[in-house]
Amino acid sequence: MSTTRFLLHVSILVAVRNVGAQLSPIMDCDETFNYWEPLHYLLYGRGLQTWEYSPAYALRSYAYLGVNGLLGAPAYLRHAAGSETEKALVFFTIRAGLGLLSAVGEALLCDAARSRFGPRVSWLTFLFLATNAGMFHASVALLPSSACMLMVLYGFAAWFSERHLLGLFCGAAAVLLCWPFSALMFVPMGLHALYARGFMPVLFTAITSLALFVGIPVLVDSALYGKPTFAIGNLILYNVLGHGGGGQGADLYGTEPWTFYLRNLILNLNLVALLAFASPVVVLALWPYQKIPKPFPTSARMVLVYLSPAFASLALFTSMPHKEERFLSMVYPVLCVGAALSAHLVLEFITGAVPSSVSALRDIIRLGWVNVVLLSCLLSVCRSAGLYVNFSAPLRVFGALQTVPEASKLAPASTNDMLTVCVGKEWYRYPSSFLLPANARVAWTRNKFRGVMPQEFSPWPNGTREVHAHFNDQNADESSAYVPVDTCDFAVDLAVGKDYGDIGDWTRGGDGKQRWEKVFCAPFMDASRSPVYIRSFYVPHFSEKRNRYAEFCLLRASQQE
Repeated sequence: MSTTRFLLHVSILVAVRNVGAQLSPIMDCDETFNYWEPLHYLLYGRGLQTWEYSPAYALRSYAYLGVNGLLGAPAYLRHAAGSETEKALVFFTIRAGLGLLSAVGEALLCDAARSRFGPRVSWLTFLFLATNAGMFHASVALLPSSACMLMVLYGFAAWFSERHLLGLFCGAAAVLLCWPFSALMFVPMGLHALYARGFMPVLFTAITSLALFVGIPVLVDSALYGKPTFAIGNLILYNVLGHGGGGQGADLYGTEPWTFYLRNLILNLNLVALLAFASPVVVLALWPYQKIPKPFPTSARMVLVYLSPAFASLALFTSMPHKEERFLSMVYPVLCVGAALSAHLVLEFITGAVPSSVSALRDIIRLGWVNVVLLSCLLSVCRSAGLYVNFSAPLRVFGALQTVPEASKLAPASTNDMLTVCVGKEWYRYPSSFLLPANARVAWTRNKFRGVMPQEFSPWPNGTREVHAHFNDQNADESSAYVPVDTCDFAVDLAVGKDYGDIGDWTRGGDGKQRWEKVFCAPFMDASRSPVYIRSFYVPHFSEKRNRYAEFCLLRASQQE
């Protein structure tokens, strides 16, 4: 490993991931309610609880939250010590920590790809990882699928470097601690480890992994849930065997057509996805023309073994009716390697077919191929920029409660000491209680959604053990989740379409008089009025002219009658 090259990769990737940590919107409400909110509860004694965290179901592991919470320890300890550090700093510190872990893993993967496939594949992998939009938001997301992506980075870097047992250890962490449905990503690695290392070393690694990644979480979760609990096992029973949700499991929350992941990959990875899809055929057809690098000779068959986990996992997820974008996070790194191999082999074959007497033509072909790769990277950057410009309003608007003087200095209108920030139809865009001031809480008002909503944990430390009647695994509506509008000190809402400039149901009371005034608003793209080919990417000036934006606003209860 070249230390200089590795540090260069890490430095660039850390900068890119830190931008993502600060600017990337939260892409999935599951990240907020199943991970940020219970983590906020563990740190501050308040937070929203979902039915999955009810001891009656116990599908989520507190041990996983604890590991991630350590990333925010520097900012949290300063806050606990009485400094002026806001909770938001803990939030962004954790995201930056996740980005740092990803950056180091990506640099290790690029270095391992260099030793396995050569320098050009390494540099292409680096470019594809650093620029693709999927990695931009997945690398800083507090999600088990993103944690599995980190383990793929570290595990495959170890595998490429012939450190099979270390790779298996990373795989065990992904499967047993984070998300069991990542198992296919590590099966070929396990089989190769058995072949290369033998049965006993692999068995010892498996036993050690079970002790760490099953034993410790079982102890932690059993203590917090107040009963013997194996959360990963419960999750498997729910999703695979249909124990819960009326036998529907995750399908209860929506299904998608088989093209869902294909469209998602092309949107987030564009040319990288196409090159990755072609990589098995390209490797089989063109690998004989490739000069095998040293010191680790690699056959076409072995290259396909390295790439197979991503395609096997993609096939598995495609076959499942319930699909979510975050499930793809773990395949991004391997697809980037596959795309880099395709680009390298095609270029080598084409230039190799050109006679040496016309070297100028070779240079033109190389320059054209470089431009194609750079165009793909530029499209990915435009996609990432579009995510921020079009969808970052929730982070900015909820953050305004801490940064806008008019909001932070208000006393509560209600009799208790907590400001109530109400959210109606935009509940699924709520980013986190980490962005609320210490004297504020979020509350839901009745809207068109009719499903089970998160509700506040009972007071610490016994709140994790209490079973509430208002939770169910049928996604059935529960009236206790909502508060009357007149108890709200603030509200957050989005004005869309014909209601643009009028904040929907919030601005007028029953007598038609104004009840709310705007404190802070940020633009949020109105997808229904924006062309699909424009809204997917951001081009300065052009996108602002063609896209249509609504107002995502923080509103304050008005005294006007």
